[in-house]
Amino acid sequence: MAWSPEKASTIRKKDKKWIAPTGSPIKITCTWQRDGKTITVPAEQMMRDTKSKKPMPQSHWVFAGSRIMNGGYAADTTGYLISIVNFELTVVDVAEIASSSNETLEWEVNPDASPPKGTKVTMILESAR
Repeated sequence: MAWSPEKASTIRKKDKKWIAPTGSPIKITCTWQRDGKTITVPAEQMMRDTKSKKPMPQSHWVFAGSRIMNGGYAADTTGYLISIVNFELTVVDVAEIASSSNETLEWEVNPDASPPKGTKVTMILESAR
């Protein structure tokens, strides 16, 4: 990946190398209703490996924050709240280097552990400490 000023928060400027997002560890749980029952799963179970189709292993997310852009909170402008790939302006990110390049995408929706499209889902974010 080439260095660019837009990716400055995930690239160490001194030596222009990608570094993993850092911040306070976050646990994400998702809940929704199915047949009158509340379903609750860790967010990573709703993803699976694109090749093996195995669920995403238990991982931790980090509160990476965002930044001020054009006088406002950048995440409000971009809509980047929680990400499984590294975007500079994402508020909560995976704690590893994960490219958004289509050729290297590792994760897809796990239909066995996710609700049908259009279902209202509540995401609960809490400290993982």
